[in-house]
Amino acid sequence: MQAGRWSRTKRSKLRSAPSTKKATSGVSITRECENGAHQLHSVQRRLARDELKRPAALGISPRQRGLHRLQRRPEHADIRIPRSLESIGRGQSDAPPPVLNYGATVLTIDQIPAFVFVACVALVYVLAIRNLIVMARGKAGSIPVRRVVFSLAVIGLFCFAYGYFIEPYWPEVTRVELRTPKLGGTGKTLRIAHISDLHSDPRPRLEERLPKLIADLNPDIILFSGDAVNSPEGIPVFRECLSQLAKIAPTYVVRGNWDIGLPGGSNLYAGTGAHELNGEAATVDIRGTMVWLTGLAVGRAHQIRNTLTEAPANAFTIFLYHYPDEIYDVAGKVDLYCAGHTHGGQVALPVYGALITFSRYRKRFESGLFKIDRTYMYVNRGIGMEGGLAPRVRFWSRPEITVYEIAGT
Repeated sequence: MQAGRWSRTKRSKLRSAPSTKKATSGVSITRECENGAHQLHSVQRRLARDELKRPAALGISPRQRGLHRLQRRPEHADIRIPRSLESIGRGQSDAPPPVLNYGATVLTIDQIPAFVFVACVALVYVLAIRNLIVMARGKAGSIPVRRVVFSLAVIGLFCFAYGYFIEPYWPEVTRVELRTPKLGGTGKTLRIAHISDLHSDPRPRLEERLPKLIADLNPDIILFSGDAVNSPEGIPVFRECLSQLAKIAPTYVVRGNWDIGLPGGSNLYAGTGAHELNGEAATVDIRGTMVWLTGLAVGRAHQIRNTLTEAPANAFTIFLYHYPDEIYDVAGKVDLYCAGHTHGGQVALPVYGALITFSRYRKRFESGLFKIDRTYMYVNRGIGMEGGLAPRVRFWSRPEITVYEIAGT
């Protein structure tokens, strides 16, 4: 019996031997794969360390090393790193927080407040219509809720009527006093008028009154920072207005985003007497004081640094550009940066301000005067209103004419 038991055990071991060999072979292959993966991971980590050492050798800060690494990664190729973040470590102490542009999205951060506002307004009128239907059927409802809804609906109608019939035709003159050592103690004062975003339509709004309003301000120079018309049909209205402005004082203009690729807009400024700036510089002598100014059309922001290298140190310098977004490239290179584009939101709310600005920095530069380094920037609210399907309304953001009164320190 023992011999039989031994033989059966031996035979079973012999039968199981091939399968044991196969299992051992599989374990070896698995271990080799794990070792290979471990070696590959080690190589990747070493390459990553070398990648971070390269910017360190160039004197780049640890925060910028992360930026350097992000720019190299292919999966982040669609992320736009703003110049404000790139300027960290170069003495730009008041640079804004990082702003990333993830390309085309369904709803951007800048659009969320406007979307919420429109949704709330729509909800009020949906509830108002629902309550009217309930009342017409003779059904009972909550009287306090009904009163609140109807009150909000009536207030909304008055606000819309004001924004459509009154505010777009009610311009505001904003006087900005600036001091510069470049005028010294001469006692001279330069007066510069700045307008933006006329967005002329075939039917005039403020275009016929604007020359008279600006002439009464006695400007030495007139500046226009782009967005002339909403459609080709508005070109004659805009050109007539600009021709009248050019008779008042030397007038300098640039093209905004609505002016690029405009059908029939290649000669938008030609023959009006205004001087278009697109990388060129001009020098104006105002009662013995030299004013140097330049500007660029939208889409040529990459030429800003080269354009501003020619700015003379002893003259008052002005840069004219449609967007305020390039302030951190311009800061410290000129005395005054004149911009527009945001319309001050066009529709704004008390206390909160602009609902939407279409600016890279959202509400940070929505309108008004700012100072970065030694450069003043003013963002003009504009004269006209957004074209296309946008409603022609302004609320809490009146059309603006800015007058800079520049004196010596």
